[in-house]
Amino acid sequence: MSFIKSKLAKIVLGNKYSNETYIKHLRDIGVTIGERTVFHNPKSAKVDEQYPTLIKIGNNCHFANDFTIYTHDFSWCV
Repeated sequence: MSFIKSKLAKIVLGNKYSNETYIKHLRDIGVTIGERTVFHNPKSAKVDEQYPTLIKIGNNCHFANDFTIYTHDFSWCV
């Protein structure tokens, strides 16, 4: 039963299935991420993918629940 749950979770969550899959996705689109970085709950992570090359995350960074990283400040809409 856990095999089926795992496969279903991979399908539903996609890149946010695990810390490893999320980091791989972010690196693939151009985000610089250092070694030993951990997204404890990638399902709740919000990283702006509009300008991924502007994001540089260092080594040994840990991200908890419900955070957002923006690459812009919304000043264009004010």
